[in-house]
Amino acid sequence: MLWRSLGHVAPVSASLPDGGHVELIYPHRQEIRTWPSFELLDTAPAERAGPSASESPESKSAVGAPAEGDLAAGMAAMLGGSVSAVSAGPSGRVAALWTAEPFPPWYHVVSFSSSGHVMTPETVRISGAPCWSQTGELAAGAFDGIRRGIVLIDPGDGAARWWSRPASASYRLLALGPGGGDALAIRADDAGSARLVRARPGGADEPLQLLRAADQARVQVVTWTHEGVALEGLLALPRAAGPHPAAGPHPLLVFLHGGPVGALACGEHPDLSAWAASGWAVFMPDFRSSGIGGREEMRRAFRRRGLPGQDPEIGDVLSGVDLLTTQGLADPGALILFGHSYGGYLAGRIVGRDHRFRVAVCCEAVADLRLLDPESQRMQAGWLGGDAGRVPQRWDAASPVARAGAVRTPVLLLYAGSGTLAGQGQAWHRALTAARVPAELIMVPGADHVFSSVPAQQCLYRAVTGWSERHR
Repeated sequence: MLWRSLGHVAPVSASLPDGGHVELIYPHRQEIRTWPSFELLDTAPAERAGPSASESPESKSAVGAPAEGDLAAGMAAMLGGSVSAVSAGPSGRVAALWTAEPFPPWYHVVSFSSSGHVMTPETVRISGAPCWSQTGELAAGAFDGIRRGIVLIDPGDGAARWWSRPASASYRLLALGPGGGDALAIRADDAGSARLVRARPGGADEPLQLLRAADQARVQVVTWTHEGVALEGLLALPRAAGPHPAAGPHPLLVFLHGGPVGALACGEHPDLSAWAASGWAVFMPDFRSSGIGGREEMRRAFRRRGLPGQDPEIGDVLSGVDLLTTQGLADPGALILFGHSYGGYLAGRIVGRDHRFRVAVCCEAVADLRLLDPESQRMQAGWLGGDAGRVPQRWDAASPVARAGAVRTPVLLLYAGSGTLAGQGQAWHRALTAARVPAELIMVPGADHVFSSVPAQQCLYRAVTGWSERHR
């Protein structure tokens, strides 16, 4: 599994209109429950229009779509950049997400009032829409490494402080209670389980409803540094006959996530159970294009001006692998590299520079920037300092196909058969075979970009394990 969501089982939004009720909107229904006991009072189809009986127009914290669009346009005209997730609070205040650049985004919560506006500092890595309580407190999700916690924001000056900062879980904030004393949130933990919880400051949560059962493989957070950047990742270890992890060193699957911005969160990670059950340890390192190292390091990663000689993201990944090898958890002779989407693009850069991996798998990965669609090429030109005609050496340096001759690792290429990246896979395969690198291209019929169907996932698992066995 490359990616997963809670689908139709989790609410997409919620509100706490008073201290005694919570209103939840699901994809196909809405519910009214008591708060905090969470007893069901009423349910109705999601298409029901208008406020509920317990909700006055003044209590609405969300802004309707037409009003939101007008407010967002006005705010963007004032600030520049992009504005989204507009939310109206008490006393005429309005909060929204703002980013100076559409991609890669670095979000601030901006609070507007009649006297002006303030925003959260750049050191706070906001992730999630701002949320008002009915008494005027303001909160939002924010990353702490690869854990998403909740910060309370002062609407008067933009200062943010941790309200709940989990050590091995991630929140998605849905509604903030009066006084900011509690909140409704989805909490996903290191076991892969997810619950609706009554969150409390400091993490004293009360479980309300199970949304997803735990995985067979539990992960742990791993920390290291590279070039002064604090990095984190997730590690799943194979089990022995009992409940404890088997003794290492283990064959190690290094799993590079897609996205990449804000795409790795503890608790929202893919289910790694099938790999761990096969006797592999699985390591999911984060890298600086996700934003984990701050805005400037994220922008540096996207500009890629030092490639191919200087590629800090390669160092981010390999220094994490080195840590696990030194700790006796990873077998240096049995390292497998797997990357999906942006992670597959990064995997292509890694195998052109480093030869420690027994095999590599690039899934739905870009290999030649010149084959991107026109809009993506314009974005790349902005990062690389010019288009392919003006600075061809930078486009070559940032395209794995240009370094196919330096690859020594057998590479398996997996692509959705009818997807938009099929041409990238074909170009990558041609370059590798021309360089006499062992390579195979598999086009998976019926797969989407994230291989979400069970047949596509089964095909992926068989292909990866088979490729690893073939190249022992």
